Amino acid sequence: RRCHVESALPPNNRTMTTNYLYDPVTKVHSRLGSKAFTYTDGEGVEIRLLNAIERAADLSAASTELANEIVDWPSEYHLSCTRHNLLRPIEIGPAHKVLELGCGCGAMTRYLGETGATVVAVEGSKRRAQIAASRCRDLPNVTIYCDNIIDFVYEGKFDFVTLIGVLEYSPRFIESNDPIARCLGHAQSFLNIEGALILAIENQLGLKYFNGCLEDHVSIPYYGINDLYWNDNPVTFGYHELSEKLGAAG
Repeated sequence: RRCHVESALPPNNRTMTTNYLYDPVTKVHSRLGSKAFTYTDGEGVEIRLLNAIERAADLSAASTELANEIVDWPSEYHLSCTRHNLLRPIEIGPAHKVLELGCGCGAMTRYLGETGATVVAVEGSKRRAQIAASRCRDLPNVTIYCDNIIDFVYEGKFDFVTLIGVLEYSPRFIESNDPIARCLGHAQSFLNIEGALILAIENQLGLKYFNGCLEDHVSIPYYGINDLYWNDNPVTFGYHELSEKLGAAG
């Protein structure tokens, strides 16, 4: 079985785990028996995004060709190069290995790949993983996996692990009494001794929320600052509470 799996992989995408099979059509590594993942920006939005990326000649992080495809908030989120400002202050280069947990449609994956780092990106949605793979199709240092991040296995450690717009959705997609802690602990398990977690998440106590802006995930004013999250709501934190959770996760 090990020989069968590895023979299905292109030479530049040989992986250190035998739990996934490579699909040369979608350019995605998928695990047999993985659970369906329902997060989506809408079928129409994602099909349009896939088509735009597949026909693009310039796939780069600063592509004006793809920027011209921005027509609404979802396309801006996935195609705007201003999102990369999150990562620009961090020195990432060819000597590094990066694990991106929850890569979505590959906006940050593309930027990370262009640093020259070895990038392993994981996305639970098959269509979004395919979009990410298409966005990075000319980068041999980038490998895309389709799996729920909490089920992802990999025989190796990383210099950086990212959770960008991901941790807040843990209550929805991770079965646990404490899904936030489990997500952070899982991310921590992939880090080498001197590795670093890169975390981006909305501020529960952001000034805009005190000024009456709608909470980003549920579109209800004052929802987060009154801590009305429940069940599988996406959940955010203030600085001190988040610091405590990070400390508890090691």
